[in-house]
Amino acid sequence: MINTFMVPRENFRHRKFSPWEVLSRYAAGKSALLPDIPLGT
Repeated sequence: MINTFMVPRENFRHRKFSPWEVLSRYAAGKSALLPDIPLGT
């Protein structure tokens, strides 16, 4: 079973880690992952 949830970007706590932002960085030729990933927040 697969679930898909449509969540507005404005509702993300850490918007720079949203799927849209990660894919945008990747498409721009930048690293998709950021070094300052907050753990436990």
